[in-house]
Parts: sequence; structure tokens; C-alpha cells
Amino acid sequence: MDMRGNGGQMKHELIKLKQEIKLAQRGYDLFELKQRSLQVTLRAAIKHSDKIRAEAAEAVNIAYDALEAACEDIGASNVENLRNELRQQADADCLSGMERTAHLPLAGTTASLDEASIAWHTAVKKLIRFIDAENELLALRLDLRKTSKRASALKNIRIPQNQARIKYIENKLEERERESIARLKRMKDARR
Repeated sequence: MDMRGNGGQMKHELIKLKQEIKLAQRGYDLFELKQRSLQVTLRAAIKHSDKIRAEAAEAVNIAYDALEAACEDIGASNVENLRNELRQQADADCLSGMERTAHLPLAGTTASLDEASIAWHTAVKKLIRFIDAENELLALRLDLRKTSKRASALKNIRIPQNQARIKYIENKLEERERESIARLKRMKDARR
């Protein structure tokens, strides 16, 4: 705003700026509150993700052990052949729009191979849960970063800019008041 305007405009601008500062301060306080809340939520989500990561790692280790046992039981080449059959069945299900229903064929399997299949199915479910938990962490971190930037912009840019503008307007108003008083004294002295 051009500060060469009349005093009424400057006073109106001063009131408006003071209201903006109050609003910006309330906004900053809310961002700070949201930041603290997000930090608490993030810490809990990290603990949850760590737990799920450990469960997924354990499930993968169990699945590898079960696969090794199946390879020893029926041979690695037979396990590989069964894997290829399952992949073809799963690909066909995907192409036809069906939900994945790949199952081990009854012929040529053993209990150890069934256990390996179940162990890998469990491991995949836990890995998916872990990925979901990590995605939640990422979303929380991004939200926290965005909130932090907004709070910082209010605290370090918007509020100081408005405070500087208020100080400038107050100084201009004081200067005009001093000039007005000086002019009134000169007029009074001229009448004498």
C-alpha cells in the first residue's frame, strides 16, 4: 500500500495488519500443535513398522527354510517345475480377470512342499503389511515436513513482514502527528 495516503487509510491498514498478525499467530500455534501430534503418531507408527518388519523377516526366513526342506525332499528341479506351473496358472488367472487362485497340483507334491507354499504365502502377506506400514510412515513424514514448512513460513516470513509493516505505518503516523502539532504551534504563534 502506498503510505503517502491520508491518515485514515494508514490507520485502517494498521488495524488490518494487526488482525493478520493475530490470525497468523493462531495459525502458527495450530501448526505447532499439529506437528507435535504428527510426531507422536510418527513415533508410534515407527514402532509398529519395526514390529511388522521383524515379523516379515522371520516369515521370510521360515519360508526359505521350508523351501530348502522341500528341495531336499523332492529335488530342486521338481520344485522349479511346480513353481513354473503355478506361475503359468497365476498368469492365466490374471489375464482372465480372476482373483489369484494358484494352488499346488496334487500329483508330485509332498508335505514339505505344501509347508513351503503356505510359509511363502504367509511371508508375502506379512511383506505386504510391512509395505503398507512403510507407506503410512512416508505419508506421515511428508505431512510433518509440509506442516513444518508452513509453520516456519508463518513464524519466519509472514509475521515478521507484517510486524515490519506495522512499525513503518506507526512511525509514519507518529511523524504526521508531530508535523501536525508543529503546524498547530506555528499557527498559534502566528495569531499572537
